[in-house]
Amino acid sequence: MAFNMKGRKEKDVLERMNYLYQASHLMAIGAKNPIAASYYGYVMMKCAQKSVLRMDPDVKRSVCKCCLSPLIPGVTAKVRLVSKPTKMVRWKCLICDATKQYPTKGGHELWADRPEALIEMLQYTPKPKKVTGSNRCKIIKKSVNASQPSLITATCELLNTIENLSQGLDSCVAEGSCSGSNTGNDLNQNSEVSMVDSMVEN
Repeated sequence: MAFNMKGRKEKDVLERMNYLYQASHLMAIGAKNPIAASYYGYVMMKCAQKSVLRMDPDVKRSVCKCCLSPLIPGVTAKVRLVSKPTKMVRWKCLICDATKQYPTKGGHELWADRPEALIEMLQYTPKPKKVTGSNRCKIIKKSVNASQPSLITATCELLNTIENLSQGLDSCVAEGSCSGSNTGNDLNQNSEVSMVDSMVEN
């Protein structure tokens, strides 16, 4: 299935909900602060309601409906298998004593887990930023001591020269008029760029 690369207005809301969900778990497990965990869960649910977004069933089932705290087995929740009157899984919140019951029927599958429920897949991976010579110069100026202006100037000039050569190489590759010598120049440019990068990192 093809990915839809177009951005959506709900992207920021989904990222915020993801952050709040992780913060709620962190407060419940690491900080042992059930009040903060419940508050982050409350804000997450309100974000979903305000933006009219459907939460994944696995995420929704891991949050208490009463106090909105994360249901973590052994920490904030107790999980038991019940056989009467029907086979089901019972979750009990240890903060507000609210219970949830989910039947365990053989072959039962949620609608969200079925293939026909998937309409499209969205990819929110940002495009990698192209590092230009001017950007490299800014990085060098921040990392190199200001008492060495000659080194900064020489390095920036070298980077600008490499960038101009690489642009010329790209244009000649697009036109199909490159010779064997250009390939050697490309290798030299890559080695010089890697050398400058190692200088910046050091």
